[in-house]
This record gives sequence, structure tokens and C-alpha cells, in this order.
Amino acid sequence: MSLILLLLSLLSSTTFAGVTIISDLDDTIKITNVANKPRATYNGIFGRRVFAGMPEFFEEAREYASELHVVSASFKIIRPSVTETLEQNGIHPASLTLRNPLRRGGKVSYKIQAISRIIDAGNHDLVLIGDDVDKDPEIFVEVQRRYPGRILASYIHVIRNRPLPAGESLVTYYTAADLALREFLAGRMDLDSTARIFERLVAEESLSQVIPGFAYCPSEGTSWSWQLETIFSEEATLLLEKILQHCTPSPKA
Repeated sequence: MSLILLLLSLLSSTTFAGVTIISDLDDTIKITNVANKPRATYNGIFGRRVFAGMPEFFEEAREYASELHVVSASFKIIRPSVTETLEQNGIHPASLTLRNPLRRGGKVSYKIQAISRIIDAGNHDLVLIGDDVDKDPEIFVEVQRRYPGRILASYIHVIRNRPLPAGESLVTYYTAADLALREFLAGRMDLDSTARIFERLVAEESLSQVIPGFAYCPSEGTSWSWQLETIFSEEATLLLEKILQHCTPSPKA
């Protein structure tokens, strides 16, 4: 009987589908300002700043996600810069996919194909992370259509606050703490990991590392009201106070 139980345990561990995270780079991990082409070019080559809490999020997610893949529409020529940015910030993806400038086709078809290759290469369920500056929402919708049942969550970082495809299962977030709390509520990230990411954000002195000046910055609390009804209401309140102070314009003299 013990031998049978051992064999069943080994079988279940080898057939269990884990979790893979596929993330965009610019304005998702890295502070780039893609909508401003001159600034995006400069930041793409020379910038090294990432959004506060994202390195910690990926580190804590390793408890349940066996792989992180970064897929970017940036050209391969800046791979050394991208690699250095990720390494300096302690982010170590299993793969980094950048676009070949000589290959035909636009960003949308390129990213759908790149993400599909990663999904096809394994049997893991997927968590997708992108932003609303370019076409990540539309790309994620198409990936969900192609791989029904495989996509656990599709997160969109709010930068432009543009309308998203109606009726689709896309979840918006503003900070890494939002992201961690969503994963906690989904039963993937544990309590301690989520708490550590909140602590990191609350301790951040430069709020431009959380919500840069070029990003949409909510000046009222309804965007975070759902957090106040969770076990992390105290931490969310502290972070919300800092963000609202950062986002609210100073009164003119």
C-alpha cells in the first residue's frame, strides 16, 4: 500500500500544471514612458528604473510560479541595456524575448506569437502582466481566446487609463501592491509575501517610483476601495494616503 501511495504521489507531482508568469517590460516592469517616443528611446537605452515593488513581487511569486518570461516589443539591439536593468533590480527571467527589427509584422502579431510559443512549450497555467499604453489588453484577449482555461489572470497596469475591451476578463492595477493583493485573493500568493510587498510600497519615499508623472494618477480613493475590505485594509490605508497626497494637485496660491 505504501508503494502505491508513493507512486501516486510521484505521478501527481509530475503531471501537476504549475504557474508561469509572462510579463511585458516597458511601463509594466520598467519606467519607460512609451507614449513619449523621444523619452522612451532615451529610457530604453539609458534608463534603469523599475516600478517600486515589482522586483519584490516577482521574487515572492517564485513560491508558486516556476517561471517568469519577459516579452517586449523593444528591439533586440537594446538587449544589453534591458538585461542590465533586470539584473540591477534583481529580476531574473527564464527568458527575455525582444523584437527583430527586420521581421515583418507589427507589435501585436509579434507579441501574440511570442507569448504563444512560451505557452506551447509547457503545460503550465499562465498569469499575464502588461499595461494599457499600447496593445497589451487586446493581445491578452486574443491569447485568452486561443488558450481557453490556461490563463489564470490577465493584469493591466494603468498608465493611460484608456478604455479596455468590454466584457473581457482583464484586471487593472496601479501598483505592485494591487497586483500582490489580487494574487493573494486568487489563492496563489501567501499572506507573508503580500505583506512584504505592501511594506515595500509604504516605505517607498519616491512616489514617482510608484506612479510616475506621466502616468494616470487617481486623486480619489475609489480606485482602491476594494482593498480596504480585505485583511490588508490597514496596509492599504497607509499606502492610499501616500498615493492620494502624491496624486492630488497642490492648491495654487
